[in-house]
Amino acid sequence: MLEAAIGGAVALAGAAGAISYGAVSPRSQLFGRTFVAAGPGSRQLALTFDDGPNDPHTLRLLDVLAKHGVKATFFMIGRFVAERPEIARAVAQAGHVIGNHTYTHSNLFFASRSGLAQELDDCERALADAVGEHSKLF
Repeated sequence: MLEAAIGGAVALAGAAGAISYGAVSPRSQLFGRTFVAAGPGSRQLALTFDDGPNDPHTLRLLDVLAKHGVKATFFMIGRFVAERPEIARAVAQAGHVIGNHTYTHSNLFFASRSGLAQELDDCERALADAVGEHSKLF
């Protein structure tokens, strides 16, 4: 009985370690395909912002990016897009890439496949309503 409990604890610790590695390692493919570099010797940097659009911060950020001639990717939360579609449109009109950051930003670790699909679909609809065509990034 004790050996089974110890074995279960070791297995759980191993799984937790693998998930932790996958969550913090840029090269991990544990949660799906990720983009790490443009190629050998590339000096490009991908600038991303998550969780918006937020008022007034997103609009101020657009001003800073424009001042420096920088483009970024904005991963937006669908419920915020639905509340402030004009900010999402301003991001798109400024030429930035827009990605899907789920509708409610819930913890997806315990989400069912159908729950995850619903989060992505709902956000996709909010983005399409606000900005039209956009990237398929998540």
